[in-house]
Amino acid sequence: MAKVNLGKIIKFGIYITAFIPLVIFSEFLSPFHFGKVVVFRTLVEILAVLYVVLLIKKGESYFPPRTPLFWAITFFTLAFGLTTFTSVNFYQSFFGTLERMGGWFSFLHFWMFFVIASAVLRKKEDWLLFIKISLAASLLSAFYGFLQKTDLPWVIGSGGRNKIFGTIGNPALFAGYMIVNAFLGLMLYFKPGISRNEKYFYGAVFLIDAFAVLLAGVRGSVLGVIVGLLIFGLLY
Repeated sequence: MAKVNLGKIIKFGIYITAFIPLVIFSEFLSPFHFGKVVVFRTLVEILAVLYVVLLIKKGESYFPPRTPLFWAITFFTLAFGLTTFTSVNFYQSFFGTLERMGGWFSFLHFWMFFVIASAVLRKKEDWLLFIKISLAASLLSAFYGFLQKTDLPWVIGSGGRNKIFGTIGNPALFAGYMIVNAFLGLMLYFKPGISRNEKYFYGAVFLIDAFAVLLAGVRGSVLGVIVGLLIFGLLY
């Protein structure tokens, strides 16, 4: 009987999360936010159970690296929790609202995801694969946003709108998501030793995601891309 490789299963689950920005629950009050958070929470809770089993089997070798970033995020999570329990509206501080699905409960899942990912994605190649999947998902979100310029009835937000919001549901949040992936694509484009096809892919991600930022019509985000390009050029 073949042994179950928990590490690989958890990695697979982490990679799946890169597609969560594409989740839309069209029949719900908040189609772009509610579904994403519900799917993310569920997936993280499954990964957390598997990760605990992995820790029991493998011990300290799968503890997350205790870097300054780890402690900063951990202490911020604890501070968030403290202010939640001393809030004038505990329920909303803990669970957030159905529209945004924020609150400490959701943030605790983000912290757990950070811990699991930093402990299980132990090689540079693991993180590169996660980034590549994220770049592919961002392209799909951008193309969905482009379709919002049409009158297709099956595209939520279509009707020739001035500001697209892709699969994220908010132009500013969508632009931020595009910016992160655009610059990840740009950095990998200049990575030495990559193939021509990889260069085409990374270049396409940057151009398409940057164009999506322009169509989102958020001035701060457009300015961010311009300033980011200037800084990138100076650092490069």
